[in-house]
Amino acid sequence: MADAGGTIHEIVQWAGRVTEIMSEISSASHEQSTGIEQVNQAIKQMEHVTQQNAALSEEAAAAA
Repeated sequence: MADAGGTIHEIVQWAGRVTEIMSEISSASHEQSTGIEQVNQAIKQMEHVTQQNAALSEEAAAAA
């Protein structure tokens, strides 16, 4: 009977640890998602600047 109680105690401890790990994974996933969104925003800004540069180059070529 003591063995069963010890086993149950270990299972409860492991279940708690699994819950902690799942929480850590969830937090890391959120951080990763935030980072990806920031990269996406930076790419959009770079694309906008590239388009502006292309327009300015066309204007400069037309003026020359």
